Amino acid sequence: MRSSIEHLTALALGAVLAALLGMLTLDLVVLPVITKHGKSIEVPDVTDRPLEEARKILSEKGFRVRIEEERYDPYVPKGCIISQRPEPFSKAKLGRRIYLVVSKGRPLREVVDVCGVSVRQAKLRLEQAGLRLGEMKEVPSSVPKGVVIGQAPKAGTEVPEGTRVDLIVSSGLGPKRMPDLVGMPLEEAEEVLEREGLPFRVVQVPDTTYLPGTVLRQEPEAGAKVEDEVMIWVSGLPP
Repeated sequence: MRSSIEHLTALALGAVLAALLGMLTLDLVVLPVITKHGKSIEVPDVTDRPLEEARKILSEKGFRVRIEEERYDPYVPKGCIISQRPEPFSKAKLGRRIYLVVSKGRPLREVVDVCGVSVRQAKLRLEQAGLRLGEMKEVPSSVPKGVVIGQAPKAGTEVPEGTRVDLIVSSGLGPKRMPDLVGMPLEEAEEVLEREGLPFRVVQVPDTTYLPGTVLRQEPEAGAKVEDEVMIWVSGLPP
């Protein structure tokens, strides 16, 4: 009976020792072979790279990838890597997660309305809104010279921070053109000149061919630019 108990005890101890040996072998030999446990390699630098390219590089090196955060960045293009953890060129074990911060591009800003103000004021407003002054084009307009009369992108549009806003600026009224007054009665010719805002002087000349007070000649000629006082000659009025 005692012999049987000793035999069973020996068998039990053998089984325990075998199990321990198996676990030790698995831990020290089998698992390291399968997972390369304990091996560290240099972490590739994937900053500034597109996300999919970064995933591929890290996966091929034996690392796992997790996006830690997405945030706006004024310098890193949208969809590219701003930073990584662990840092580039540091050592990390194979299979470790590499945490990535991905750029959402430049922050968005709303375009402010700068129509109706001077170029200097428009530039200041744009800068305060996180935008920049773009190209300017001058066009003739009844609006005073130097005032903004148009912009692109238009006010209210959301654009990336630092976007340039182009302006259309009034150059004032273009040069006046001389109307054709010859043959008009003096009263009607004066109305035309006053309506156009043109200064003029009337000279009477003796003439019996036309009714008194008829415009006989003008200077400048019809259609020419008016740069000075307009002169009109009219047939002499009866005494």
